[in-house]
Amino acid sequence: MGSREQITELLNQLTHDLKTLEIAYEKYFLGMEKRAPEKERQKLTLRMRKMITLYIPQTDLRYKLQSITSRFNSYCGYWDRIQRLIDGARAIFPDLGVPDRTWMGFRPSMPDSLPVIGPSQGGGDLIHAFGHGHIGLTLAPITASIVSDLVAGRPSVIDISAYRATRF
Repeated sequence: MGSREQITELLNQLTHDLKTLEIAYEKYFLGMEKRAPEKERQKLTLRMRKMITLYIPQTDLRYKLQSITSRFNSYCGYWDRIQRLIDGARAIFPDLGVPDRTWMGFRPSMPDSLPVIGPSQGGGDLIHAFGHGHIGLTLAPITASIVSDLVAGRPSVIDISAYRATRF
C-alpha cells in the first residue's frame, strides 16, 4: 500500500469527508439544501470500498479504518431510515413542512457486547457503569445494585470481573 503516514493521511481524509457528508445530510433534512447528497455519498462509498481492499499491516490503522467504515455504515442506515420516515409522512400528509430537526440515537455498546461496570483504574472514587447497548433500562436495577455495593465497599452480589474496563 504505502507508508504509515500515507495511510494515516487517507484515513484522516475519509474521516473529514464523512463529517462533511454528515453535515450535508443534516442540511438536506432541515430543508437548507434541496437535494440529498447522493453523489457525494456514492463517491465516499467507492473510496471506502477501495480502502477496505488495501493491505494495511498496522493493526491500529486497520482498526481505525474499521471504525470509520462502521460509522459510515451506521450513518447510511440512519440517513436511509430518516428519508423513509419523511417520505412516508409526506405520503400521508402531503402538505407537511420540512422537519426542523432529525435525531436518531445510537446506543452505546462495547465490542464484546458486555457493559463496563467497576471502579476506574485511576481510583476507586470513580465507578464505571456504561455500554449496556439496547438493554440499559432492563439492566438498570442490577447495575444500580452493583454500583451501590462498590460505592459502599461491600462485596457485589455477582462476580463483576467479566465487566471490568481492563478487559480491553
